[in-house]
Amino acid sequence: MTTDTLLSGAPGLQPRPVVRRGPRHWLASFAAMLRFDVLAQRTWLPMFVLMQVLFGTGMAVIYGFWIGSMPSEAALYLVTGAPAIAVITSGLVFVPSMVSDRKLAGT
Repeated sequence: MTTDTLLSGAPGLQPRPVVRRGPRHWLASFAAMLRFDVLAQRTWLPMFVLMQVLFGTGMAVIYGFWIGSMPSEAALYLVTGAPAIAVITSGLVFVPSMVSDRKLAGT
């Protein structure tokens, strides 16, 4: 009988897991998670970037038509709120399909 079999049979004698804490561990974990997520989305990422560029370009063109006859306060309100609406719209379009892909992949 070895020491491994003796220790594995006794629940009170098993070694405690090491708990890592602190900002260094958090940043390393965040970087690993971000790297995994970006690599998992490499098929969607170019299309998402292209859509964001097209949304921004389209908004810049539309602002040229609208802002000409608007007061400056209304133009400022429109310019600061429309990009947020574009990001929300992109999220509403992409997130359900990304979630279903992740569920199918088992991650």
